[in-house]
Amino acid sequence: MKKFLIIAVLIFSGCTGRLYFNFQIDPFSKNSFSQIKEYIAIEEMEIPNYLKQDHIAVMRDGKITFLSQRWIEPLSLILKKDLISFFMKEKSLGVIEYPWQKEIKTKAVIKIVIEDFIYENEKVVLKGYYLLKKEDKTYKKLFSYQEKCAKNPDQIVKTMQKLYKKLLQDIRNNL
Repeated sequence: MKKFLIIAVLIFSGCTGRLYFNFQIDPFSKNSFSQIKEYIAIEEMEIPNYLKQDHIAVMRDGKITFLSQRWIEPLSLILKKDLISFFMKEKSLGVIEYPWQKEIKTKAVIKIVIEDFIYENEKVVLKGYYLLKKEDKTYKKLFSYQEKCAKNPDQIVKTMQKLYKKLLQDIRNNL
């Protein structure tokens, strides 16, 4: 039991030598479910194969390499949780994950396709597109964000989440 507690403390501690990383995801109130007036539906997100690894990926000399630091859970799940949390903060907006129920009318359907999300040349890069289906029309929106960042796992993860939040805000602004 003591071994488990020591390992848990090391995993979840804020020390710079930590091995496992996650996005800081804001919780939303259960009370907000009673106030939902509209829903958005999210389709399964597409990500490159290198983001499906449990280690944090970086680009070095044109090649993808992996740091010894790991994601605490699959990055696709972290991104989905962050997306749901982001939209559920608005008390009148609910999120339905694919596969969703046909009888629930949605304001929009969102599909995110990430083509690059990596640290390279002293910056974090997030590129891709999202499809936004509203009523009978589908809009394809390209995105490309980058921000300078120290080559330190803590900073890389914080910058990744910052860029991802920019993407989510852009989607929100287009709903």
